Amino acid sequence: MEDLTEFHPTHCNTLAYSSSKGSIRLIDLRQSALCDSHSKLFEEQEAPSSRSFFTEIIASISDVKFARDGRYLLSRDYMTLKVLSCVYFAL
Repeated sequence: MEDLTEFHPTHCNTLAYSSSKGSIRLIDLRQSALCDSHSKLFEEQEAPSSRSFFTEIIASISDVKFARDGRYLLSRDYMTLKVLSCVYFAL
């Protein structure tokens, strides 16, 4: 599985980084040039007992895009399309 990165359409210092484990991180490059810490994290919690190889494949983010105005983030996994609000993220 590959990780995806998308830059904000109007703020070039902000990017969204999605992992194969189903989490999306908003990163402000003004804080650090390394992507080791995030400003906001989007992820759904699962019970560790229900976690398997197949649930990790299904939860894997296949695409992530900012809306044109940059207020929303659209993410696609293999079963759903999610619209996430980035309004509370300080730009």
